[in-house]
Amino acid sequence: MIARWLFAATALAVISLLAICSAPGHAAERNKAPDVSRYSKLYSAGKYDDALVEAQKLLTAAQKRSGVESMDAAMALNRVANVYFAQGKYGEAEGP
Repeated sequence: MIARWLFAATALAVISLLAICSAPGHAAERNKAPDVSRYSKLYSAGKYDDALVEAQKLLTAAQKRSGVESMDAAMALNRVANVYFAQGKYGEAEGP
């Protein structure tokens, strides 16, 4: 009896989780999320203005998700600095 109840509860939890994660709103949020590969492609192609926009989005997302002083935010800030450096904007690459 307990085994059936446990199986039913687990199955219901999995089905609920799948329904929530596949909802259109969640898919739209994933599509709006900044993408490191998009930044990398733009940077590698020399499209620095577009790469800077992506790097700044990555930085904002990392700071919100992990905190301003996190490793995630530091890596994102490094991407911003790399773009400025590639553009010859050394003062901006150094930061405040």
